[in-house]
Amino acid sequence: MKPIQALLFDLYGTLLHITDAGFQRGVAKLVRAPRGRWAEVLREVLLVRPFPDRDAFVRAALEGLGAAGSPEFLAQSRTLLDQELASVLAEPSVHSVLGFWKRRGLRLGLLTNSGSPFREPFEALGLAQHFDAAVFSCDAGIKKPDPAIYRRLLAALAVAPEAALMVGDSLANDVAAPEALGLRALLIGSAVGRPTLDSLSDLAWLHLAADGEMSRLVATGAPVRLGARSGKLRTLDLLPDSAQGRYNLVAAAEFGGDDGVCERLFLKRFRHPEA
Repeated sequence: MKPIQALLFDLYGTLLHITDAGFQRGVAKLVRAPRGRWAEVLREVLLVRPFPDRDAFVRAALEGLGAAGSPEFLAQSRTLLDQELASVLAEPSVHSVLGFWKRRGLRLGLLTNSGSPFREPFEALGLAQHFDAAVFSCDAGIKKPDPAIYRRLLAALAVAPEAALMVGDSLANDVAAPEALGLRALLIGSAVGRPTLDSLSDLAWLHLAADGEMSRLVATGAPVRLGARSGKLRTLDLLPDSAQGRYNLVAAAEFGGDDGVCERLFLKRFRHPEA
């Protein structure tokens, strides 16, 4: 098995989270358009065409819904878009996790089905600095799960499919499609019969061996020995970026001993592989 040389990430639902999807949920309702029509406009227009600014993006959405030319709809839809973009939050430890793997020599790539305005939080929240290449569907003119968009990112990273690992929250787009091309994949979420991650922070405890094998160093529920005592980790929480150290990834954990006594622990993993 070929060693992993690159990590490929989905963006929304994986690294960033929209906490108020008012634009996506509200525009069709605002203009009383069928939800199926909105899905079509999203797939065929907004996700695969570049737009110079938010107003142009909103106008294209309204035009696709048959509501172009209304200043009232334009203003209300623009407000919904502004609120949605302002609601975007990053995973609490995203910079630490990405920086960890970057320091360990892996190339990082981003592959996202996103409209032009949704690049703004990616850049404003400082994520762009971590990536060697990023492909947005709106710029590529194609979207996941089209095989061509995965190949475009792999070419930009100069990495073979079998040397790349895709991480994302969509079973279809971030697991099934890349695996069909020869990539390995990890799903953030739950799925029967396949390895998954509860959240992005679980990547902090992934071991990538030189022979290409992947394994978990530690996980919630794993048996642990603490001196002469045995037990399990009841919780494992990677600290947020603001609380991380310079030289280590740090997590807080609760150890539940078989003797019934619990202790709070801190786990560290060196950022530099030679440490």
